[in-house]
Amino acid sequence: MPSWRYLLLIIILSSQSISTWAKDITVFDVRRPLAMENNEVAPKDYYISAGEKDGLRKNMIVSVLRRQSLYDQYQNKSLGDLVVAVGQLRIIHVQPDISVARLEKIVDSESRPVIDFDAIMVGDKVDLNSAKMSSNKNASLGAEKPVNVPGQEETPILYVEIAPAPVAAPKDERKDFSSVTPQPPVSVGTSM
Repeated sequence: MPSWRYLLLIIILSSQSISTWAKDITVFDVRRPLAMENNEVAPKDYYISAGEKDGLRKNMIVSVLRRQSLYDQYQNKSLGDLVVAVGQLRIIHVQPDISVARLEKIVDSESRPVIDFDAIMVGDKVDLNSAKMSSNKNASLGAEKPVNVPGQEETPILYVEIAPAPVAAPKDERKDFSSVTPQPPVSVGTSM
């Protein structure tokens, strides 16, 4: 093959963006079963678009990142994207192309920029470069613990007494409406 064909092949391959070849690994679904009891907190399962083929293994911990676009309204231009760490997930089930994970931890809001939602959600990116094996196999939260909102105390359960039903008046004190004759209904509107 002549050298110009090699040059053409190199130009074509270099013009392609590397990011178009890279697989975008995201959280594509979040599911939680219904709680069957009042105090039960059901675990959330996070479905990830990567699996054994991508190097994920059971009990591996991966970081989850969220990308936010920054826009300068004063200069009317985009300044790029801000990538913020949201939390970590522990892989609990792995297949060749997908994985299921549970929440390991959420990054403290004091140590990161403000984001729209303080939880891992659909569309968040999974960083495989941060993947590490966990030594503690049962450390996953499994179910998120209820979060106490500052300034909102837990409302105590109040017991309410229900008043007894009213007692009917004796028969001699009741009014007799049998002598009242019903009046025909009054028609409103035009007659035909």
